Amino acid sequence: MIIPKISSKHPEQIFMCLGLIFGFLFLIFTPIFKVPDEPIHLLRACEVSNGIFYNDKNGNPAGDIFPNKKILLRKNCVNFQEFKNKYYFNSELFDFNNLNYTHNNTGYSFIMYLPSALAIKLVSLFTHNPYIQFYSARFANFFMYLLLIYSAIKLTPVFKWQLLVCALFPMALYEGVSVSADSFNLGFCFFYISLFFKLIFDKKKSMSKKQFSLLLFLSFISIFLKGCFIFTLLVFLIPKDKLSNKRYLLWLWIGVLLILSFLYSSYNFIFIRPQVDFTERLFLLQKHPLIFVKAFINTSLEMWKSYIVQSIGALDLLKMYLPAYQVFCFIYLFAICSFLDDIYCKLSVRIFTFIVISCFIAATFVLYFLTYSYSLDFIEGVQGRYFLPLYPLLAVVIHKPLNLTFTNKQKLYLKYFIVLSLLINLILTLFYMINWFWNC
Repeated sequence: MIIPKISSKHPEQIFMCLGLIFGFLFLIFTPIFKVPDEPIHLLRACEVSNGIFYNDKNGNPAGDIFPNKKILLRKNCVNFQEFKNKYYFNSELFDFNNLNYTHNNTGYSFIMYLPSALAIKLVSLFTHNPYIQFYSARFANFFMYLLLIYSAIKLTPVFKWQLLVCALFPMALYEGVSVSADSFNLGFCFFYISLFFKLIFDKKKSMSKKQFSLLLFLSFISIFLKGCFIFTLLVFLIPKDKLSNKRYLLWLWIGVLLILSFLYSSYNFIFIRPQVDFTERLFLLQKHPLIFVKAFINTSLEMWKSYIVQSIGALDLLKMYLPAYQVFCFIYLFAICSFLDDIYCKLSVRIFTFIVISCFIAATFVLYFLTYSYSLDFIEGVQGRYFLPLYPLLAVVIHKPLNLTFTNKQKLYLKYFIVLSLLINLILTLFYMINWFWNC
């Protein structure tokens, strides 16, 4: 049988096998611009491919905020003009008359677009066919997503199967094979968290120079990604004896990164929804924080079910929700993976990990409260897919809720069950997706 043979191998190899097959199928059967914000991510990738790595706040925010760069961008994106009416309802997007509104992720770091931008630049040397350029960007992001997740699962000594399952959530694959910056961002977050798992749970008594250098490098990159720097808080869970004489250098480095992060955020372009006064909202948050707390509670109580579904399986611009039984099945598979790790998680580790999760969620809601939501009673714009990077940390919090032990044979059968269930559910998801897009 194929499944037992696959299950006997390392989980990163299982991920690569299933990820390659279903990721490729998701890539092919997801129509152009049917991933959230994919059109504006394409424009940002085109910017980066032309060497526009950074956009500041200078210019007229009511009109063309980057007049000296618009000509270059229009020249690069002229190949995609035929997409504007055929695949995207906002025809102004590729007319470049108001980049402040239509190109609202122009402040995103170029790092997240390197795979797609390099692919577009390389392919443009041989052809200007927009379909070839578009799908080359998708394939580049897909390859990077597979590489990062494979490396993450291989690196971490614990929670390998949880990483395998959540990386194969339909939403994760759906984002992973798109032109969206979330593809790189999600893969990087998983790898960054896996490094912390290695440093926290590995039985080795000291941290190698290679690991320490990698930690410094990834923590630097994290300040340019979406919410990833919050995971740097996990450094407090690394045992002191592993850091030894590197401890003070690490604290100094984190202090430098905090300053850099503040400077980058202060001078970088950030999209603010029209008619939302950022200064007024910031003042309101500082003087009357209970208004935000009330809005956060109202939003959470009303939307928590949608957030869970959106983080697992909501395709076609979040309009196609997977059946409830499938969502439950993915959650169940993620939970039972907990019994495959024979480790002990201290209560203090669980509590601090929960605090990190809470910080990420709070930061997300604060951002949308300040920049996007019109209402003061309900925070608009937050989507469940933003919380996908939190699943590996959730594995720490819920690890072995029941005091059960499995034999090696029972664990092997459990792995068979997990892989087979993933295979069936991904096939069903693909069937639903094809049927949905066909009828649309």
